[in-house]
Amino acid sequence: MRIFIRLFAVVIIGMAGLSGCDDGGALKPPEISLENKELGSGPIVIGLLTSVTNHDSLQRGMQLALEEINERPTFQNQPMQVQVYLEPKFPNNEMGIVQKIAKHHNTIAVINGLTSRYTSATDRILMTSNILHILVANTSTSVSQASPLSFRIISNDRIASKKIVANLERRWRNMAVINERSGMFVSQAKAFTESAAESDIHISHSISYFSWEKDIRQLLWSLRESANKNQNLLDAIYIACNVSDSVSIINQIRSMNIRVPIISSVELDDIAQLQAAGTAANGVVMATYFNPDASDPAVKDFVKQFKAKYPNNQPDIWAARAYVALSMLATSIESAKTVNVWEVASELLLPEKWYGATGAIIFGIGGDVQKHAPMYLKQYCNGKFHFLTEDQPIPLCPP
Repeated sequence: MRIFIRLFAVVIIGMAGLSGCDDGGALKPPEISLENKELGSGPIVIGLLTSVTNHDSLQRGMQLALEEINERPTFQNQPMQVQVYLEPKFPNNEMGIVQKIAKHHNTIAVINGLTSRYTSATDRILMTSNILHILVANTSTSVSQASPLSFRIISNDRIASKKIVANLERRWRNMAVINERSGMFVSQAKAFTESAAESDIHISHSISYFSWEKDIRQLLWSLRESANKNQNLLDAIYIACNVSDSVSIINQIRSMNIRVPIISSVELDDIAQLQAAGTAANGVVMATYFNPDASDPAVKDFVKQFKAKYPNNQPDIWAARAYVALSMLATSIESAKTVNVWEVASELLLPEKWYGATGAIIFGIGGDVQKHAPMYLKQYCNGKFHFLTEDQPIPLCPP
């Protein structure tokens, strides 16, 4: 099976000196036991790693999927359970949580909703503990998915940037890029710049700042001067930074009287933060793989079920990803007829295409998604999100 090809690659990497865990020592791939562990010997525990920004949405999506899954005959006697782990407030503590998960006896998989730079180390720790690792948030091209138990159900930055640029080049020719100087956001900015170079988009300005720089208006000065002298030199701005910083950067851009559309690399689904920014956030555009108004039957079915269970909440991309990830795991367990993680991983790889609320997912041999559903552009305007059609002008409302 393809899972063994992936394992062979891990063994070769391990022989070359795989390192990077907390104590700096090399981690060896575990010995594979194909002993058939029958279903029916205690609960199947799935760990969920969340951050403050996506915690509630991921839990809602997981709970919706969980109730459906546990009604299936396969899980009547051995129900699936979810253990939620919230990202710690203090940086550099993620590994403590991962090590805690690894010691949980019945955990067979972790759905990771963090964008942490520790993803590769998490991969290795979970692999040595025979735990599947499903990534639903980290898009960085620097993430090494050498583990045969690791899968990413979202497009990486390189694939996503090509799709964003394809959507934007029909509208604009000159853009600026602003990014935080940290691994993930440098990766996003680089991927966007490289994709722009392959298209008709010219990057007129590139501005990067350190995470501790909360006020970047001095860096924005030259951008404002250029825009004032020649409006044709700046059609829009692409920003790559975390959610809370995005709102601050948007406010600073507008305070400098720079009025061009702003494109965010992250999905600012926390509408409360955008509402707090007031009219400054009007016209902000972001890319997403989920449109609750899409005509796709799978999306319609998910939205209908979600609204029935959570009438006071709107389904978003995080709820959809959690729902899809857990459903894929359950289907793979049913197909494998075992909770042996190596056989479940094989079942995850085998289908030519997974299909659900976030569209089509096709895994490559490394467990990274190769193709995905169409990308949408959505725009914030006066307290609400609006999904844009391909020929719709931007901005939908004035900033």
